[in-house]
Amino acid sequence: MNGLVINNGIVELCTQREPLVIIPDGVVTIGEGAFKGCASVEEIVLPESVTEIKNEAFKGCRKLKKINLPVGITSIGHYAFHRCHSLVNIILPSTVIELGDCAFLYCDHLESISMKSVSQMGFSVFLNCTNL
Repeated sequence: MNGLVINNGIVELCTQREPLVIIPDGVVTIGEGAFKGCASVEEIVLPESVTEIKNEAFKGCRKLKKINLPVGITSIGHYAFHRCHSLVNIILPSTVIELGDCAFLYCDHLESISMKSVSQMGFSVFLNCTNL
C-alpha cells in the first residue's frame, strides 16, 4: 500500500503526506511510533480488524482531527495520542479495557471523551487536556 509499511498485519510506518489515511482491512495493530510526527494527517480510518494501538502510535500528529476507533480495540498504548492537538472528541468502544500512561497527554483541544469499560488506566492519561 502506497505510503504505508505493513508487515504481518502491523502498520509499522506511515510516509503518506495526504490528510486522509485509510488503513486496509486485515491490519490488526498500529505499531509503535507508526505515525509519529505525521504532521499532515488530519483523518485516519481504521478497519474493524484493528485490536491494538501501540505506544506512541500517533504521537505528534498535530493536525489529526478525526479517528474512528472500531469495536474490537482492547488497548491503547503509552503516549499513543500525545500532542494530537487538533483532536476534539474521542469515542472509546466498550471493548477498550486498557489506556496506557499519558495516552492523550497534551491533547489540548480535546473537549469530550466517551468510555465505558476501561479497567486499566495508566497515569496522567488526560494530563494537560485543558478543554476536558
